[in-house]
Amino acid sequence: MMVSTFKFLTKVALTVACFAASVSNAQTFAPETGKTHLRWNLFAGKEQIVIAKKGDKLTLKTLNPALFEDLKTEINSVAKDERYIKDSRFIVPSESNNVSTIEVTLSSPEVEVFSFYRDRDKKYVVDFWMDVDKMAALTPVKAQAEQPQQNVAADTPKVLARETVAEKKVVAKKVEAAPVKEATTRDFRYGASFVWDYEALSPDLNLGLDIARKTPEFFYPITDRDFNKGEKEAHLQLAINLYRKKEWGLMAKSIELFQRKYGSENELDLLEYLKANAIIRENIDSGNTEPIKSAVAIYGNIAARTANYDLKRATTKYLIAFDANANDYISVLKRAKEFYVVSKENHDYEESAEAAKTILHALAKLKQVEKIDELLREKTIAKILPVQLMLAYKMYAQLALGNNNDVIKTFNAAKSGLAKPVHEAILYNAAEALFRTANFEAAVRVYDDFIAQHSYHVAAAKARTRLALSYEMMGREIPVVAKLYREAIDRTGTTALEARIRYVAVTNLRNKKPSEKDREFRVLLDIDEKDAAPNKDLTKLLWQVRLRTFIVDGQFDKALSYLSAIPLTGMAPAERRVFEGDGAEIVYGMMLSAFEKGNYAQVVKTWETFKSRYVVKVANDPHLNHLVGKSLIKLGLFRGYEEISAGFRKLDQTPQKTFPVWVDRPKTASAEVALAELDVIKALKSDDANIEGTITTFEKLDPKNPKSSFYRGLAARAKGDAKATVKWMEEFLVSSGNNRDLDSEEVAEMVMAYTDSLYQTNQITKFEKVSKALLEDTEKLSNSNEYMTQVRERIAYLNLEVMAGKGTDLARAQLEKGILSFKKSYPKSQFSDRLGFLLGSALIDNAKIDQGVEIFNEMLSDGKVSDTIKEMIKSELSLIKIKERTLL
Repeated sequence: MMVSTFKFLTKVALTVACFAASVSNAQTFAPETGKTHLRWNLFAGKEQIVIAKKGDKLTLKTLNPALFEDLKTEINSVAKDERYIKDSRFIVPSESNNVSTIEVTLSSPEVEVFSFYRDRDKKYVVDFWMDVDKMAALTPVKAQAEQPQQNVAADTPKVLARETVAEKKVVAKKVEAAPVKEATTRDFRYGASFVWDYEALSPDLNLGLDIARKTPEFFYPITDRDFNKGEKEAHLQLAINLYRKKEWGLMAKSIELFQRKYGSENELDLLEYLKANAIIRENIDSGNTEPIKSAVAIYGNIAARTANYDLKRATTKYLIAFDANANDYISVLKRAKEFYVVSKENHDYEESAEAAKTILHALAKLKQVEKIDELLREKTIAKILPVQLMLAYKMYAQLALGNNNDVIKTFNAAKSGLAKPVHEAILYNAAEALFRTANFEAAVRVYDDFIAQHSYHVAAAKARTRLALSYEMMGREIPVVAKLYREAIDRTGTTALEARIRYVAVTNLRNKKPSEKDREFRVLLDIDEKDAAPNKDLTKLLWQVRLRTFIVDGQFDKALSYLSAIPLTGMAPAERRVFEGDGAEIVYGMMLSAFEKGNYAQVVKTWETFKSRYVVKVANDPHLNHLVGKSLIKLGLFRGYEEISAGFRKLDQTPQKTFPVWVDRPKTASAEVALAELDVIKALKSDDANIEGTITTFEKLDPKNPKSSFYRGLAARAKGDAKATVKWMEEFLVSSGNNRDLDSEEVAEMVMAYTDSLYQTNQITKFEKVSKALLEDTEKLSNSNEYMTQVRERIAYLNLEVMAGKGTDLARAQLEKGILSFKKSYPKSQFSDRLGFLLGSALIDNAKIDQGVEIFNEMLSDGKVSDTIKEMIKSELSLIKIKERTLL
């Protein structure tokens, strides 16, 4: 029994020892780094650690010194994840505090922390993460630096590193540049591009009372008299009682009797005070909140005359409030200065401080920055006013004068000593100055601080909009910018007019492919212009974005109508040029639309109508000139082309237009090349004998342009050289690939020339394959260009002729179906008679003799069918009758 007990105790002791060893060697801190978060696993007993987050600080507190030391060692041994953690500080217990603290400074207050205890694993889990959009916005964009050659092996797998070291000579391979992807967004200039200075934010002035509802009694109430002292005091008490009962007429009569009896100067201040208060109270009771000037004048006389400090204080503060509401800051300044002196003489330092604030406020409104500096240097002022308030007034005056650099300098010198919450005017004006000087990154940080500390302030709406605008002007991703604008709208509601306009601009103008949801948000532009009217800059921004939504939608006619309604004449030249640049693009879009439809007369008409209003106001646009010249040539107006081409050649020496470019342009080498190409088109159109020389000149200017082959093909067709036409057109199709710079009519000419030449040279098999492919490729063009429709009709007809010539059963079956389809697509075709004959013949050949004969008889009775076709029909009918007799 003892032996078994000994064995059992031995096992228990060994087990306990092993467990103790494992616990002592166990890891107390295990981080896990993921793509979207960081996790800390803290192995400790429940309630051993208290975890809390405040702002950008995370604290872990424990009463267990051993656990604290273990965590300290292990946290220090692991590299910190800079996405979420900036630094860690370890605070050991002191005599007054036995708590061990780990203080983690987060990379940003935006870092979210979530913690919980997992009983199963006996550990705390602390997760760090950040919203993806905020992380993208807060992460600075770093340029990729070239790594030194000797450090390559450090980041390379061991096998590859050994191979690199073993090589004595490294031969650099030529890496082809990746194809440049088409940008999905436009830059800031294509959005809501008007930016203006916000007004400086003045520190709020607490006037002490609402003059629309109060009288100076708020500061100096009328007290009862000691009427037992005599008849005089009793008479004054009577007047006061009538005043309180609002018996204004009786009160006035009582005052008049008092002055007759005791003299007009006796108790004059009190009696005048009663009169003025009565006038104001009667006015308020009648619903009129505007103080009557006669009462205000009485208060002014009392304030100037009375020796009673309390009465002077009350009337002066009322008068200051009255003048401030009337924006008469000269009077405010004068009264505040007088009251400042009087309050100091009466040792009323609290009122002296209020008077000093009023003086600063008036000086700031009057933009007398030198006087502010002078006042702030007074030792007495420095003693009675808060430091931040004095700094706020100084920065306000500097910003109001446009001294942005002085504002920034003042803020940078003082910011390290500013206790939170920092005065709203300091933060707002500093951020605005930074924004005005294009220091957007610094402005973002200060605007962020303003919103965090003063989200309730009326200027927070502007700060949120400015914050989003700063990110946009820094070139941040559109989803991030759009989210910031949306937050500005959500937080401030209908008052965020600028944020609404800029949100639509970001999502619908700068984004080249807005979604249907983005388009739905255009409803935010449904703003009554009366709401935006007080702010002329906001009105212009609304006009700009509304106009540009028409442009990006390709609604150029509507855009032109809207632009015509905008009063450009009263705008500053720089602003007017923005609208004129958009107007030139609208004109180009209208011309291009007409050109693609083959309406060349409309192209020229549009250009002539609007060139002086918009086109000449912007830089030289070779593409627009090319459209005009090409249209004149297509119309056969060669003299007109010669006249304008001379002007175009002069423009070739001037800078070309690069902004705005709302409508995509084809790539051209230069204006000189464009004009040389127009000369080729003119030579082809006018049957110029020197066409080959003109093409050669064009080819020398732009040797890599495949259109030289295209033009040579058209020239060969004009000469009737079908074989050469096929050669040049095939060379053009091969060399141009998918980048054929042809307008819809040129495509039609190319298709017609190539297919006709194949047919004429009896390359029937190739003709069938090519014509089928070209008919599929040009299907969309036929809807907008009449000439292309005619070309497609001819090719389809020739295909049917080829099919009819084969004579096989399959061909005859396909021919019948093909002709019926053709007649449906082209009911008024010029080839109807011929195809009617082919259809009748096909039906007869397919043993549908009765149907074929019926079609023939209808065509014979149709007076529009040509005599030649009728003769052919008669021959076919005769042949049928002969066959019938033979069979009989």
